[in-house]
Parts: sequence; structure tokens; C-alpha cells
Amino acid sequence: LNTREIRKRQELEQLRHEKIQALLKLNPTFKPPADYRPPMIRLHDKVW
Repeated sequence: LNTREIRKRQELEQLRHEKIQALLKLNPTFKPPADYRPPMIRLHDKVW
């Protein structure tokens, strides 16, 4: 699905991940929110 709502949610989640990662970089003792999970990074792309 590619609705406006889903795209906006993904955009906001990405922004949240970036901000939390920046805080962790600045202050290693920072504890992220309890519901935070780091983004899943694909180590390989799908090959069709």
C-alpha cells in the first residue's frame, strides 16, 4: 500500500530513528524510549 497516511508514517518513523541515533551518538548513556527498536538495515538487496 502506498497511501498518503502510510508514507507520512514512514517518514515520521525515519525522522524519529535519525534523531534517536543522533542522541545516542552525542550521549552514549542516553536510554532510548522503551518502545524504540532500531531500524532494520538490509545487508543485501533482493535479486529478482
